[in-house]
Amino acid sequence: MLSESKNYTCVFADLDKTLLGADGHLTDATRSAMEAAAARGITIVPCSGRALNSLPKELFDIPGVQYAVTSNGVAICNLTTRTVLESCTLPSDAATRLFAFIERHIANPDDIHYECFIKGQGYTAESYWHNPLTNGAPSYKKEYLQATRIPVPSIEEHILAHASELDCFDVIAHPDLVAELFPLLQAAFPELYLTNSEQYLIEISRKDTGKHRGMERFCALHDIPLSQVVAFGDGNNDVEMLKEAGLGIAVGNAGDICKAAADVVLSETYDQDAVAHELCRLFNL
Repeated sequence: MLSESKNYTCVFADLDKTLLGADGHLTDATRSAMEAAAARGITIVPCSGRALNSLPKELFDIPGVQYAVTSNGVAICNLTTRTVLESCTLPSDAATRLFAFIERHIANPDDIHYECFIKGQGYTAESYWHNPLTNGAPSYKKEYLQATRIPVPSIEEHILAHASELDCFDVIAHPDLVAELFPLLQAAFPELYLTNSEQYLIEISRKDTGKHRGMERFCALHDIPLSQVVAFGDGNNDVEMLKEAGLGIAVGNAGDICKAAADVVLSETYDQDAVAHELCRLFNL
């Protein structure tokens, strides 16, 4: 494990199952470590698949933590003003083509649910909003989804009506169906970026997005060399970010693909304050 921190000036950290605790919120230890690192002049940037309005409320009032990269690299946001500073929306014809393709490749349309994100706000169908645990999602996700998504009568109609404004949208299905659809969609839509942070999701955005692209854009705007970035993650959507950072760190609960991409794999997991402890070690907090 690397011990010198003098070359690292910026930290990008995934949220769910990395920076956040088991209840989906920051622990006291993690908040304290973030505050202490920011006070030392380290730029701390939460980097999540979540949209701006889906971030935990406590992220918005941590002294010195001003920015976040959201929606898998789609948007750069100011946490202090709660505004989207920059966003890469999907091509306006993407939704129509994706719907048509998926309909051709599934036997039962009821096996698929969708959600979309517009200017940092999430939307989903009323039917799914009321019962979001049909695809193997953990129980705490119901409270999270109902707190962060606006229900609409028809999510397909809503997506098509806002096709030119979409930050990104998700396909939600049983993990077996996701595993079947994911490579088909990747092959059919090389102009789009597909990833997944959970086995029941396919997260779709513009080709030049992904957490690594959001990290690149943020660092270019703030004159931060990527060699000075430490990145933490656990999932498939963190892989490129960990590879491109000067130091990529996987928490102990990370998947095998994420661990293989990391320079360091921690023994501690997200529910053991792994990131907090590593921030304190790296920056002598």
